[in-house]
Amino acid sequence: MFNKFFLSREIFQTSNNIKRIFYSSFANKGITGAQALILAFISGFGKDKDVFQRDVESEFDIRRSSATSILNGLEKHGYIRRESVARDARLKKLALTDKALAITEQVVALVDDINITLQRHISPDDLKILESTLKQVKKNIEEK
Repeated sequence: MFNKFFLSREIFQTSNNIKRIFYSSFANKGITGAQALILAFISGFGKDKDVFQRDVESEFDIRRSSATSILNGLEKHGYIRRESVARDARLKKLALTDKALAITEQVVALVDDINITLQRHISPDDLKILESTLKQVKKNIEEK
């Protein structure tokens, strides 16, 4: 039974290994791997438009409570601010602080480096297959 290939186990183990890489890479920055990914997202996505909590929820496919917790941590440690927008005072855009801007370039570089590491020794054709397969796996889970 345990010699059999279990996709769920492989995904779970891979996810844990990736989380370890992210957390160890960002521990000396005082942020978690999830926070680092979100800072990189706000930095990149926010260049062209305002970023809101719902954008973070959608991009990372996380629940509102998880996004709130991560963003509250970033705000508490001085990496982001929530700012009102003119068109709707209820909406709060996410803005990077000077503290975040000071490390964002390093964070983006580390995220890029980790992604390069994850893709090492995988051909472009195999990456396309992997992307397609993972999207289908995700869709299967969402349909359950």
